[in-house]
Amino acid sequence: MPIQNGSVLNKRYRIMRLVGSGGMAQVYLAEDLMNGRMVAIKALKTELNDDEEFVRRFDAEARAASALSHENIVKVLGVGVDLGVRYMVQEFVDGVSLKSLIQHYKRIDWRVAVPIFVQIAMALRSAHAGGVIHRDIKPHNILIDREKKAMVTDFGIARAGSSATNGQSGSTLGSVHYFSPEQARGSIVGEKADLYSLGILMYETLTGRLPFDGDTAVAIAIKHLSTAAQAPCEIEATIPKGLSDIVLKCMQKSPDDRYASAEDLINELDAFMINPQGVYGVGLDQMRQEPSVESPVALPIVEKKVLDYEDVLSRRKRRRFKDSGITIAIVLLSFALLFAVCVYFYRYIHDSIEQSEATVYVMPDFKNQLLEDAIAELEENKIEHSVREEYSEEVEAGYIIRQSIPAKEKMGKRSLSRQELVVSKGSEFVAIEDFTGQDGEETMRILRELGLKVTRVREVNANVAEGLVIATDPLGGSTLKIGDEIKVIVSSGTRDVHVSEMQLFGNQLAEAVKKLESESLNVTISVPEGYDESQLYVSSIKDITGNELLWNGQLVIQTGDAVTVVGQPWSYFHPPTTDAPEEDNGQ
Repeated sequence: MPIQNGSVLNKRYRIMRLVGSGGMAQVYLAEDLMNGRMVAIKALKTELNDDEEFVRRFDAEARAASALSHENIVKVLGVGVDLGVRYMVQEFVDGVSLKSLIQHYKRIDWRVAVPIFVQIAMALRSAHAGGVIHRDIKPHNILIDREKKAMVTDFGIARAGSSATNGQSGSTLGSVHYFSPEQARGSIVGEKADLYSLGILMYETLTGRLPFDGDTAVAIAIKHLSTAAQAPCEIEATIPKGLSDIVLKCMQKSPDDRYASAEDLINELDAFMINPQGVYGVGLDQMRQEPSVESPVALPIVEKKVLDYEDVLSRRKRRRFKDSGITIAIVLLSFALLFAVCVYFYRYIHDSIEQSEATVYVMPDFKNQLLEDAIAELEENKIEHSVREEYSEEVEAGYIIRQSIPAKEKMGKRSLSRQELVVSKGSEFVAIEDFTGQDGEETMRILRELGLKVTRVREVNANVAEGLVIATDPLGGSTLKIGDEIKVIVSSGTRDVHVSEMQLFGNQLAEAVKKLESESLNVTISVPEGYDESQLYVSSIKDITGNELLWNGQLVIQTGDAVTVVGQPWSYFHPPTTDAPEEDNGQ
């Protein structure tokens, strides 16, 4: 069965909403009920559960990602099967894909992009060290969180680096715009295939376009095999030539002509950030051969480039081996300077992009969206907002009913207009369950939490233990409006009433009835015909079995039982006396 909002997987993960969908899986935001943490649930599509190949790939992703631990790789927290769905639990990354950023900004300035490239390369270095080749590096699989940290995800077609993977084993799987020539040929795929795909990703990020495109997948694959890409700096003049050459070296057709490892690429990008005007992306042998095809006048310039490049290599070697305290100090200073430069340029570019491309904000349609998501969107764009709650029978609690500023309305980010979000408190009506036999105190607590006004009524009951619920008024199964009153009738059990100790004989009938009823007895009266209660006095008391309590007798009755009080007029207790006849003494 398909996963729905509110579904709970294995009694632990409650599905909140769908956040993304891919070729073989869907990704949901979910709450871990064990610790309250938000996680991402990646579930294999229902129609693919019986496809052995897709199940194998899904399980391979879980195994590959679970074996890796790096801050730039999305962590896999667990796997499971429930509701007929095969799924894995991943850490939730609160951000967007690199592809979405490229589509939004058209292209990313190199000063912002290079730190992202370094992080991706660091993730690949960790994966390769663990024997895992990703084989599907592309902007869609790179997530950028709110702290601008890049995280690699989707190891769905990853393989162990030691495997002799070829076309028959599925190495051509991947996205045709990004896969390497060896993947296109179906030959053995190694770590350098990931570096090629990273080169394509860097190319698209910097220029806003793909290096190879075509009408069919076959046409694109042929270009990967035979067509040289135009240099990024020729497409966008603001890209330094050194960075353009680094990208082109990653995209060399032969793996032997690319960087030897992700570590080498990281070192090259580090050096570039320190000196963007340096020479990068070419080997020393190639550089020394360049003058042979140029005029003799160009020889000193090329030699200077070679010396500059050797100087960069020398500095990098000193940083790597850290031979002395002086070298350590230089490395620390270099990294501090690099960090300061990155922060400065990031803020500069970020502010420039914000001011130039986002001065006008188009209000989204927040109806039926989760309140937290809408607030995050407004705060990110510095839009003033307020929240008001209402009951709703149609919209689930926590989701938005309506908004004061309509969707698609354009407004400045510093507009004085305030967006009011009306959020649902859920239904105004609650269904009352049957609480008979449940603990009275707990029942009252539950009903109060439902928003009802609760009154407790105690009642003698021989069949329901003291403290338990006899019934509610209205009865279970009723539907009440929040704020309505409900009575909880709680059993007070039974107890013995010693009627003989109440000294009721000779008392007025009405007073005796009142005392007996105060002891939770069901009282009936028996009076002579033609007399009013106010004229009668207690002559005897009978229980339900007919036992009669006479003057100075003993009678014990349980609360809730019936008792009959017999009344008689005053003359009954004081019969008239007759004068005795005078004694005849024979006079």
